[in-house]
Amino acid sequence: MSLQTDMATSLPTTGVFSEAFQAFAMELGIFCITIAVAVALKVSSFNSGGCAASLLQLWPWRALGRPASANKLRACSTNTCQQSTAKNAPLQRLEPMATIPRTAQAAGGRTTGIKSIAQGPARSLETIMERANSKNAMEALTLYAAFRSSSHQLNIQALLRSTRHSGLDFFSAMVQSAVRAGEPQMVEQYLYDMARAKIERTLSFYESVMKVLAGKKHYRQALAVYTRLDSEGFKASPVTLSCLINFAAELGDLDSAIGFFEQLAATSTPSIRAYMVALRVYSKRQNWPKSLEVFRNMQARNVAIDSLVINSVLATGASAGKTEASEAFLHEMAKTNAEIVDVIAYNTVLKGFAHQKNACKALEMLDLMSERGVKPNCITFNTVMDAAVRGSQTEDAWNVLERMSGCGLRPDKYTCTILMKNLHEDATPKQLSKVLEIIQSALPHCDSALCSSLFRAMVQVAARLNNTALLMHAFRQMQVQHVMLTTADYELMLQTLSQQGCTTHCSTIWRDVFSPDRTHSIGQHEPHTAMVVVIFTSVMEELAKREEIEGMICVFESLRAVVAVSEPENLKEFLGSPGSQKSLERKVPHILQQCRAALIQAASRRQHSSPALKRLLELAPEHLSLETVKS
Repeated sequence: MSLQTDMATSLPTTGVFSEAFQAFAMELGIFCITIAVAVALKVSSFNSGGCAASLLQLWPWRALGRPASANKLRACSTNTCQQSTAKNAPLQRLEPMATIPRTAQAAGGRTTGIKSIAQGPARSLETIMERANSKNAMEALTLYAAFRSSSHQLNIQALLRSTRHSGLDFFSAMVQSAVRAGEPQMVEQYLYDMARAKIERTLSFYESVMKVLAGKKHYRQALAVYTRLDSEGFKASPVTLSCLINFAAELGDLDSAIGFFEQLAATSTPSIRAYMVALRVYSKRQNWPKSLEVFRNMQARNVAIDSLVINSVLATGASAGKTEASEAFLHEMAKTNAEIVDVIAYNTVLKGFAHQKNACKALEMLDLMSERGVKPNCITFNTVMDAAVRGSQTEDAWNVLERMSGCGLRPDKYTCTILMKNLHEDATPKQLSKVLEIIQSALPHCDSALCSSLFRAMVQVAARLNNTALLMHAFRQMQVQHVMLTTADYELMLQTLSQQGCTTHCSTIWRDVFSPDRTHSIGQHEPHTAMVVVIFTSVMEELAKREEIEGMICVFESLRAVVAVSEPENLKEFLGSPGSQKSLERKVPHILQQCRAALIQAASRRQHSSPALKRLLELAPEHLSLETVKS
């Protein structure tokens, strides 16, 4: 009974130990298999370095508490261990180095020495691509320049095979970097490098290069790419030829632009943009027959024609002096395509009539516009008025102005200049008032330069008409508008007023000359006394030529009257005299003395041919005496 009990107790104990041993053996087997698989994967993942070195790195020395000794390391293959140690020392840093970005490795610095000699050139190309793709254009160009100077550049095609980029991809990136960095001239060098390395260039590659260059308006470099494309036997597509037309036109190479257009037209139907560039080129050359030929070609190919095309053709005819032919073309288009013949087309033909001084044709065209339902604008009426003025049809010009007002259009600054040319000696007060009214309404829309130009033109018209009232009105408006008067303005006004014997008005002009608030173009850097003498001398010379004795005396007497009644402080400021009252009294008679001398000198030059001037010199002491000026 006791034996049976012991046997029954020992059997379960033996089973427990057996199961524990089997579990331990299984876990040990799994552990060994795991280590073996890890070793195999680790060894296969390294392309360089000996297997012994890899095994040493994998072995968990520290986990076992037994660091590897120098003797065991020497047991490895000598060459393999040295190569691995040189690249990866210290050994425990190999794992982190695999995660360093390529850009950081290419920069040298902290990761210098990691790349092997075999990896160097190919890795340089990878780095260049990384810089180019990250839009770091200038650095990509710099790195490529350094690579190009090395001996590896000759093997660039073979080196690119060891990267994940093709030759076309690499040089496309370089072209984009060059354009992005503002160095388009480098593109030609890259294309040369491709040819030298025997990297295949395709038509699509060349066209993409031209597109990139044109995007930054590097048209000259784009045309150079086409030259290379053509020399290699490629035929540009119609789209490319259309772009080349525009490139050449932008560069002013009109011959090339026309050549590309003819090449395009011979193979396909040009785009409307290509047609417009060709028309613009012929317009610059004022080639009416060729412009008309291009238009007829558009009609034959059923290209959509709009008002821009018609106006371009008409502008060429007007600039080439083919007004009659342009008129016939306009009438043809009005019959067949009336909906696209706009007011600009009629104005273009009217401009031709104005240049020909053909007022009758211009007036007929204006009437025809009304019949055809084309509404004229300000340019239309101004052009017809200009044709009437140039054709000496004064009354018609004023009638056109009335028609302009009847259409609800306000005359503008151009209307003013045209009508002022139309004012003659027989101009009516109504016409003069109308011109003044137009000028007043146009002033808010004029800048200072145009405002000055309008008033000076009015002064010239008033002088031509000997119209004192108009001249003084213009003078007062110039004062109000703060128009800077020149010595020529003063001279013209004094000459005109003195011939009418208007001493009072002449004094008004002299007072403006002496005004310290006025800014004169001649008196900014010279003494004001010199300016007075210059104006007076010029007026005397001109009046002496006309033998206007009364006018010469009028100008002198008006000057003397202004000096006599001027306030001393004003004279001091004008004369630039900071001195005493006595020095001022000496300086004022000096001005009159100089002006008197200028009058006598002008009369002396012509006394032999003019009895009136000779008589003036005889009476000079009596009529031109220098009385004491009141201070």
